[in-house]
Amino acid sequence: MCSSDLERRNPTGYGELIPTYRSAVSQQMIEIQLHLATHWATRSNYNRALAYCNNALALDGNNEEAKHLRNRIIDASSRGGRWLW
Repeated sequence: MCSSDLERRNPTGYGELIPTYRSAVSQQMIEIQLHLATHWATRSNYNRALAYCNNALALDGNNEEAKHLRNRIIDASSRGGRWLW
């Protein structure tokens, strides 16, 4: 499908849809990264958990859930691997 096909199907311009799509995909990517961070943290692999959490923060540095999870991972790793919910 070329851009002219998209323009015919969406007369207002498909370019207007890109920010909405990008936002939705970005949020899904953050959720996946946080899920993987939690997965590895519960298995006491804090380095890998922290890497996934940092990936989420790279996508959205203001994400409160990612900041909170990152702090929990750092705290758990500093206590010798004890993961508290």
